[in-house]
Amino acid sequence: MSSDIDLSRTRLVVIISVAGWFLAALGASLLGLLQTGPSSPPIPFGLALLVPLLLAGLASARSARFRRLLLGIDLRWLIGVQLWRVVGEVFLLLYARNELPASFAIPAGIGDVLVGLAAPFVAVLAASGTSAARRVVIGWCVVGIVDLVVAVTMGVLNAPGTFGRLAGEVTTAPMLELPLSLIPTFFVPLSILLHVIVLRRSAEISRVPARLAVAA
Repeated sequence: MSSDIDLSRTRLVVIISVAGWFLAALGASLLGLLQTGPSSPPIPFGLALLVPLLLAGLASARSARFRRLLLGIDLRWLIGVQLWRVVGEVFLLLYARNELPASFAIPAGIGDVLVGLAAPFVAVLAASGTSAARRVVIGWCVVGIVDLVVAVTMGVLNAPGTFGRLAGEVTTAPMLELPLSLIPTFFVPLSILLHVIVLRRSAEISRVPARLAVAA
């Protein structure tokens, strides 16, 4: 009973932390904290992207209850929720309106849409519990992470400022303004975390299918 109570408290802490993270990302955008001068490196953006990843890694390393909570989440849900990435089509729409550069919008938009559309099918496949399904899940996660890394890299290279080596007349400046700013500061690191969790749990896919939905 005590163990269940501790796990419930950990779940509540995680929910509050994620909600606080979202509000912090929203607040940073509203206050213009993500904006930097033309000669300044994009430090606020880098912190918004990397700090949540580092904190999640630290929590996983230090808290057994947090690790147990992650193991208790239905693996199919962790995969299927990435359907949200089909919103990457907005990058393509903004490119068509000449509001985002092609070298960012096309790879980021197409990659996100493909990964998002595949998510439900990969989730169903994962439930089969076969070694082939495990390889597909791992491959999908790797492609999903690479897509995000490419999107962030091209976003920075096309941004106005010190690192904007590819920046032209059209830049990725809109990505630092609401509502698009929530994508790199909240949804991108969240998606990376989900991919990492799935990769760490991928071994269970080819062992016991029932473990895909371990009761929390």
